[in-house]
Amino acid sequence: MSESPPKNKVRLYLRLDAELKRIIETAATWQGHSTTDFAIETLVERARAITREHDFTLLSNRDRKAFISMLDDESAGPNRALAAAARKYGEAPQ
Repeated sequence: MSESPPKNKVRLYLRLDAELKRIIETAATWQGHSTTDFAIETLVERARAITREHDFTLLSNRDRKAFISMLDDESAGPNRALAAAARKYGEAPQ
């Protein structure tokens, strides 16, 4: 009787050049991982890094200070475009 894979597991098929496969296998061996574990770990690590880069905006100290200063400026109001957009969508700024 064969075991079926867990329902939450899916496959990702890749085709690559033999030389690339050899490089990946070598790196996996040097890291003490199977080729599959190495590939999964590397892909997930890179995907998470790209996701973090996409989800966050990093500011320099100068830009961060300028941004906070603008948020704290109680005399600042919306510009014409923002006020027009707010009126259009029924949320006129105070």
